[in-house]
Amino acid sequence: MESVDTGDRKLMFGYTARHIVTTEKFDLSQSSCSVGGTQQKYDGWYIDSPYTNKCSTSETEPFDPRVEFGLCNDKFVVERKGSAVGFGLLETETWMENGHEMSAGYSVTAISHEDLDPSLFAKPANI
Repeated sequence: MESVDTGDRKLMFGYTARHIVTTEKFDLSQSSCSVGGTQQKYDGWYIDSPYTNKCSTSETEPFDPRVEFGLCNDKFVVERKGSAVGFGLLETETWMENGHEMSAGYSVTAISHEDLDPSLFAKPANI
């Protein structure tokens, strides 16, 4: 995985967002896993986390190739190079599947710093 900061910046929700393009390339020459594609690209705009609480573990969880490749028994080695991406505000993922280019993405529409009622996070008593 290699992330490259393009140097482009823009103001989004009061934060300076960085334009970062990440490419994942998979060397499957010794693999027994069934995989449709060997490369993915993430093109997005990212900021430093706007929250002090860790609501999301997306930046702290290590890459788990079993999500990409299913539960096969290969040994996986993940190499990450380049810029840390941060909190994504806008991202498009592009990949090849059965010879066709596919893409999906997301766009954050608002960031709120309102305090939430703690009861929203309380575990129900009947569970």
